[in-house]
Amino acid sequence: MYIIAGALQNNVVGFVTRTVLEDDFVDGALTTTGNIGSLGMGITGTVTVANVSGTTDHPGIFGITANNNVGSVNGGRTFLSANIERFTAIVRQTDITNMTMCIGLQSSGTVADESAQGYYFSFNPATDSHWRTITRDGVDIESQNSTVTVTSTNWYLLDIVHDFNTPSIKFYVNNALVTTHLTRIPTSQALLYSFALDSNEAVAKVMDVDYV
Repeated sequence: MYIIAGALQNNVVGFVTRTVLEDDFVDGALTTTGNIGSLGMGITGTVTVANVSGTTDHPGIFGITANNNVGSVNGGRTFLSANIERFTAIVRQTDITNMTMCIGLQSSGTVADESAQGYYFSFNPATDSHWRTITRDGVDIESQNSTVTVTSTNWYLLDIVHDFNTPSIKFYVNNALVTTHLTRIPTSQALLYSFALDSNEAVAKVMDVDYV
């Protein structure tokens, strides 16, 4: 997982300073309270985390579990939406029934629906079998269908790119552009990078997050 953020100078498009934050979920002991991973992410809500054995092409994995509850693993610190250039993560969901999840930049780490401001991927199998892409400001929401079906146990490379020239938010799945949002892009909202998961039944739902 990584996020690129920076600072603009005199409103000129293009960063004059840039910060890249990256976590491979490989080094260090598992932490279930306080800071998680190299970036010091934290838990919001009642989800739990656990190490997951690496597989071919997926060397470092941690699992987020929700069991009849909702929560997220998130940055614990915020970035101004106007300064976020890119968010990338690889995820898979082991059970895609009676659950919802949101992955990307959100104003809240306690919801896995589409009520938070920000720009992120959303999945709710009760309403759509595809990844949906969301931009939401303080007024309204733009929601688009990516047409990419979510299949349990499949890995998905999710990429969100803030194009400052348009301006627009571009969403990619497995390196393919799936949607472009031109409206409802928050410009002054503090956002967390977040992996939010909600289990709507007393059955464990696990979201695995991998190294990018």
